[in-house]
Amino acid sequence: MEQANKVGAVPAGRSALTSLRLEKGYRAWGSDMSREDTPTSAGLEFAVRADGDHIGLSAATKPATRRLRTLQLTEVDLVPTVSQPVFIGDQNVGYVTSAEFGWSIGAPVALAWLPIGTNEGDTVSISCGGRKVGAVVMPDSVFDPTGSRIRV
Repeated sequence: MEQANKVGAVPAGRSALTSLRLEKGYRAWGSDMSREDTPTSAGLEFAVRADGDHIGLSAATKPATRRLRTLQLTEVDLVPTVSQPVFIGDQNVGYVTSAEFGWSIGAPVALAWLPIGTNEGDTVSISCGGRKVGAVVMPDSVFDPTGSRIRV
């Protein structure tokens, strides 16, 4: 670290990349979604050519029964871990697939599978550190949702 400080380098690794991808709403294959999930349920319907006829179209456009949603925690002192249960009231309705502190937005951010009909602005809670922590369902991208900064 002494040598790194001389040139302005800072510790930044996998957690930093996870934080940035979650703030942008980027999904990770294998942890956030798998071949069991449809593009629609993962929030990736924009990536499927819906016109014409091609192999996989019917499977890719199958109605979703759940949706991968972005959550912003209301407390900043806890970050959930993978597979933590998500609740609406007292009912367990889903689970966290990825989470990290979002340094750009100043709050923990997570991706979680939630039931269809759970919308932006809805509140949920996540079992985290032995207690339930509040979270708000957010747009897929909580940082630079228009993508303007990535094109600079």
